[in-house]
Amino acid sequence: IVVLPFSQQSVDPNLEFLADAVTEELLTELSKLRGLLLVARDLRLGPDRTAIDVRQLGRQLGVRYVLEGNVRSARGHTRITGRLIDATTGVHIWGQRYDLDRAQTSAFHDEIAQAIVSAIVPAIYNADRQRAQHKRPEQLGAWEAYQRGVWHMSKSLAAENKLAQSLFQQAINLDPNFGPAYGAMAWTYMSAASAFSELTVAESCELGEPLVRKAIALDENDTDARSRLALTALLKGDIEGAIEEAELILSVQPSNADAWGVKGASLVYAGCGKAGRAALKQYFGLNPRDIARPIRLTQIASSLYIDGGYEEAALTARQVIRHYPSHPFAYRWLAASLGQLGRTGEAQELLQALQTISPSSFEMYVRQRPPQFCSAEYAPMMDGLRKAGWKE
Repeated sequence: IVVLPFSQQSVDPNLEFLADAVTEELLTELSKLRGLLLVARDLRLGPDRTAIDVRQLGRQLGVRYVLEGNVRSARGHTRITGRLIDATTGVHIWGQRYDLDRAQTSAFHDEIAQAIVSAIVPAIYNADRQRAQHKRPEQLGAWEAYQRGVWHMSKSLAAENKLAQSLFQQAINLDPNFGPAYGAMAWTYMSAASAFSELTVAESCELGEPLVRKAIALDENDTDARSRLALTALLKGDIEGAIEEAELILSVQPSNADAWGVKGASLVYAGCGKAGRAALKQYFGLNPRDIARPIRLTQIASSLYIDGGYEEAALTARQVIRHYPSHPFAYRWLAASLGQLGRTGEAQELLQALQTISPSSFEMYVRQRPPQFCSAEYAPMMDGLRKAGWKE
């Protein structure tokens, strides 16, 4: 990726300063990301960029993506516009406007830059995944195999999770030093346990943790791998350790969605529903299409349930089931919420549906109680399920 200096169409020195400041902050934020190669070029361009051939620029600089934008005054506000362009096709794949009050222009350039980076990274990965879909398996490079594997994981289905494993292994075979593939492979094992109940939590951690540590050994600054380490701690029941690890990641990369997700989930399991929901809100804002979305949405529902908001918990759980009908998590919390609301007939139907969809999930999360479940969450859930008609 290359960042073109943000332009401004006036003689206002404040806007000129802001345009330069936003550009510099964007370069700083992008330089922190391990998955992107930032090409630094001092390209001083005039305000009229219509003559720029983005595809030619991409070939000259050897980049796939170009980030450009401008700063201008609009109706008493300062408007910052950013655009991300695929340099191989010339297609705009992301664009956004940000309006600031006049008084904000001198202090908010860093926050705008962080917001832009947080938005374009998922857009870049999504574009890469779409590109990988059009290649035959034998044509894939390590990065493309990895991205296709992430795409399969995003389906939130057990069978797709297995396909993702094979693609991550392909990426490792192609490049044994490609750290993200090890972290992603570990993620599939954790999902096989936590989401699909095909492995025990202990088995998933035994398989996944060495892979996470391999990824970190290859790149100690890989915050995504460190987020998997935080997730491993959570799965083992070390809630305090998971929160500490997530906060350590966020201290160096505040835009890391996975770290916010683990922190939010950990706080929910610790019985801190309001704080957990606030962290999960950060997670959703940073990566609205993330693979863990159905799990994190269900954790919102469970936190509302624990706080006594049964109607709101039921509404949230229904939304998860509507979008992810094969994902088992939300069924438990919807049934428990309906049990607390006295709607036992519908609740019993949900319990039957859950045991049909994923009997192993029911066994793991109801009968056995996984390590991360503390009494703040488990006991209230069981109370709702009993009121729904479930008998131990």
